[in-house]
Amino acid sequence: LYAIAVMKLYVQHTVGYDEPPPLEEVMAFLSTWDKVPKEQLLDVFVRGHFAGVEEMKTNERLFNRVAPMGVNDIAMACQYKFFQAPKLDIPMTSFDGLMDNTIDPGNVAKWGEYTTGPYRNVPIVTGDHYFVSSHYQQVVSVVGAQLLQLLDGVKGAGVMDG
Repeated sequence: LYAIAVMKLYVQHTVGYDEPPPLEEVMAFLSTWDKVPKEQLLDVFVRGHFAGVEEMKTNERLFNRVAPMGVNDIAMACQYKFFQAPKLDIPMTSFDGLMDNTIDPGNVAKWGEYTTGPYRNVPIVTGDHYFVSSHYQQVVSVVGAQLLQLLDGVKGAGVMDG
């Protein structure tokens, strides 16, 4: 899902909602990223909601250090091949920044398909792609409560008896 969303940022023409992005075109763009004008690459980073883009616009040293990592991250995601594995038998929680326009609405909730255990999706109403930084208290609160609940279950099962 991430790779599809990211690849659509790099194609040089419109890609339909259900049309797979052309991997060869994306990889060709990424392989020559260092020849792309800085402004164009920064525009792609802006559309991809990269962190630190505003700082990279004014700090050449930061741009030169971060841009290669960003491009490599994207290339890795674009080349990722999914394989179906057995579902996990564990509780699972996903967090969904509802203002994250890099991922199609509802895609985060698909994590529930990978567990036979209880699943919970936590919408972060004002969260964007980097909501963990801005909404860390809410995330920590949810994760902490779930860990305490799991710990109580382990204690109740006698697993932690000495």
